[in-house]
Amino acid sequence: MPQEEPFIIELLPELPEERKVVSLDHLKRFLAHPARVFLSERLGIRLEILSESAEEREPFTVKGLEKYRIEQELVRRGLLGEHLEGCYPLIRAQGMLPPGITGHLSYRELCCGVREFIDLVRNHITGEELSPLAVDLEISGYRIIGRIGSIWPAGLLHFRCTRARAGDFLNLWIDHLIINALGGNGYPGTSLLISSDGQWYLPPVTDSRQILKGFLNQYWQGMRFPIPFFPRTSLEFAEKFISTGGDEKKALEAARKTWLGDGFSSVR
Repeated sequence: MPQEEPFIIELLPELPEERKVVSLDHLKRFLAHPARVFLSERLGIRLEILSESAEEREPFTVKGLEKYRIEQELVRRGLLGEHLEGCYPLIRAQGMLPPGITGHLSYRELCCGVREFIDLVRNHITGEELSPLAVDLEISGYRIIGRIGSIWPAGLLHFRCTRARAGDFLNLWIDHLIINALGGNGYPGTSLLISSDGQWYLPPVTDSRQILKGFLNQYWQGMRFPIPFFPRTSLEFAEKFISTGGDEKKALEAARKTWLGDGFSSVR
């Protein structure tokens, strides 16, 4: 079998120095899928995510990304004290529900699960939400700018009204590191992710700047050459390694299955 030629055989030129000013959102997008960002920004190749068109979508169900978006919006509004019944016209106007009575019934069904999740999240909320944290952080020649919201007196709170994914852990970790690197200013250094399948707590970190420096160096390198950084596959390996008491063979098998996928997912 002939050996495949590598797609990239040498480093691309470095980005201009001004690109060392990185928005927080851009850094998260890069870490979620370094190869996609590299192809898009350095080579002009865009990998479009396939999704069902309006014509192909089943008109009598709410599922997938639309279901997730509706649930997240309802949780957010519910935590602000809004009545979910009153949000129906808004959600319907966004075109994410089936038409007629089917849409109304689907909405009521979604609200039942959302209410339970709101109660779960409220158990971890005390006091008033703090003002969003303005981020302007310099680390070893880099500068991260942006804003971090959803910070409460008890700490940063991320929630996902479905199963947690690798990207959720990564986003929480980055925000957590930045809050700790900025230090003080009345913002707590703890963080919590709540999802339908568990809760994950992060204590304060003392070497957050050094960890962020590593991520930023990966970003700078990954904009010159595709780096082997795959959050979903790595998470699968780590979870299997822990659950099997350190069985590396089983962990690699699980990671390989995630890497090969089912033919419908491009996120690794």
